[in-house]
Amino acid sequence: HLQVANELFYRNKAAWLVGKLVTPMATLPFLLPIHRTDEGELFVDACLTTHAEASIVFGFARSYFMVYAPLPGALVEWLREILPGKTTAELYMAIGCQKHAKTESYREYLHYISRSDEQFIEAPGIRGMVMLVFTLPGFDRVFKVIKDRFAPQKEMTAAHVRACYQLVKEHDRVGRMADTQEFENFVLEKRQIAPELMALLQTEAGAKITDLGDRIAISHLYIERRMVPLNIWLEQVDGPAPVSDTHIPAQETRGKI
Repeated sequence: HLQVANELFYRNKAAWLVGKLVTPMATLPFLLPIHRTDEGELFVDACLTTHAEASIVFGFARSYFMVYAPLPGALVEWLREILPGKTTAELYMAIGCQKHAKTESYREYLHYISRSDEQFIEAPGIRGMVMLVFTLPGFDRVFKVIKDRFAPQKEMTAAHVRACYQLVKEHDRVGRMADTQEFENFVLEKRQIAPELMALLQTEAGAKITDLGDRIAISHLYIERRMVPLNIWLEQVDGPAPVSDTHIPAQETRGKI
């Protein structure tokens, strides 16, 4: 049978009818983007029924949906069945609940780090000219800190960088840029930071680091979904390869504005 959400999901010029096809074998997405012609006629230009397609539609590289949801938690649970690969934070973010999504994102980080003995390391890829990027090897997100000094060819200020990130967050990312969560006074345990990264943080972003004894506080950083840098992806891929919203090659995820 077919279940359909009570409200339409709006993004740009389309209103999406979101439903799920429940069969004895599986539950599948049922997504219809509804458009309006200049003459005022409505038409549907696609019917998406796979989890991969639904994941891209609700992906972190797209702008948030606008949907009336007086009980957003109930909507998130309803969506979870057709978006099994999404975390709770990503689901809240997709429906425009940014503040709660940020809270859930931080909870997911705390849950991971409390059960991991990994150390933070510099993220793989070409080192950025503006951002210092680090990660946990098994975590699906990266942490981005604006450097104290930029490469000579980057004639901009830290305020301009932050304005660019805010612009990306508030406007359509058209499938090419990742969403970010912005944090202040982010605390890390020193024992969980690799020595090489600690030295790099002090050299490249020392003005944003406060020593708290066995911990440090970073005055400002972004958390972003981890992606595969384009140069590494090209080295690994052999022939045509499918691309999903969880494995998007990025020319430079480490400092590109």
